[in-house]
Amino acid sequence: DVHNGDIVHDDDDDDILSASSASSEKQSTISSLTHNHFQEEMEDLEHQIHMLQRELESSRIEATRAVKVAEQAIQSAERGASSGDWNSTVTHKAAEAAAQAQKRSAEAMARQRIAEGKLAEERRLAS
Repeated sequence: DVHNGDIVHDDDDDDILSASSASSEKQSTISSLTHNHFQEEMEDLEHQIHMLQRELESSRIEATRAVKVAEQAIQSAERGASSGDWNSTVTHKAAEAAAQAQKRSAEAMARQRIAEGKLAEERRLAS
């Protein structure tokens, strides 16, 4: 307020400024908490992706071994056709091992894609 050229301080102005400041601080606190939450979520998802990548690499190594075993079993079966039951069993077991390793590898890849999708979504929401 202004009276005779002098500025008169009004207590209502202080209340408005104080409420505005409190509101601004509250928004800042909420923003900070939200940012921290998204940061934690992203770090967790990045960790999950790292673990899934390790699992995928392990599955690939296992699949490679299983394929080698299957190839060796097939070669053995071709060389010794006289003992049919044994050859069939070894070949069948090797094929089963290769199929299981391939299945685990595919499952690990699928889980990794899901985690990467979640991370991308968290990043999009955080920005």
